Amino acid sequence: MISGGCDMKLLITSAYIPEVDDTITHDDNVPFPIKKKFGEILYKVNTKAWVNDVVFSPNGKYSFAGSHNSTLSIIKSEGTELQIINLPHSPISKIIPINDETIIVIGYDRHFYKYSCSNVMKKWSFVNSITKVELNQPTETEEKKDETVSFKDKLGVFKNVSKKVSLIVTTNKNGSKNIHSANISAFNLISNNLVTADLAGYIKLWPF
Repeated sequence: MISGGCDMKLLITSAYIPEVDDTITHDDNVPFPIKKKFGEILYKVNTKAWVNDVVFSPNGKYSFAGSHNSTLSIIKSEGTELQIINLPHSPISKIIPINDETIIVIGYDRHFYKYSCSNVMKKWSFVNSITKVELNQPTETEEKKDETVSFKDKLGVFKNVSKKVSLIVTTNKNGSKNIHSANISAFNLISNNLVTADLAGYIKLWPF
C-alpha cells in the first residue's frame, strides 16, 4: 500500500495477508519483499511538504508522490531507489499512470505534463506539456538539498489560479485551446486520449 498526507511523509506499507497471499504463487520479481506483517513499513520518504497524490505504476515497480512544494518523488521498488524532481510548474494535484514508463500529472494550474523513464538510464524526466508550448526542464535533486523554486514564487501560482478567469493556452497541434477553468474532479483514459471533467460540468478530451 502507498499513502501520503499532511504529515509530510510518503509511506509504503505491506498489504500481506497470510490467509490470502499464501495461496497465491508469487513471482520472484515482485517489487517489494513479501511475508511482511500487514501494515509494516517497507519504505518511508520525508517529502518536506504535504502530499497531494500517490500512485503505483501498473506493474507496481514504481511509486509516485506529488507534494505541495512542487516536487515529484519517484521510488523504484527494486532496490528502493529514490529520485526527486523539482518541477517547473505548480504542485501536482493528480498523477495518472499511462503505462509502466509514462505518467501524466495534472498541476494545480490545471495544465497537463508528461513524464517518462523510457531512456537508457531509466531515470524519470519531463517529456512535454499537453497544454503548454514552452516549459523549462525540471531539475533532479537529492532529498537533502533545498528546493530551487522559492515559496514566494509558488504562492504566486496559487493566487493566479484562484482568479475566476478562463485560461487560454496555445499548442502546436491544435492552435488556441481552453483548459479547464474549474478544478478537475475526474479523469479516465480512452485509447491514447485523456478525458477529464471539472466541477463546472465541462468534459474535455486531451490526446497524448
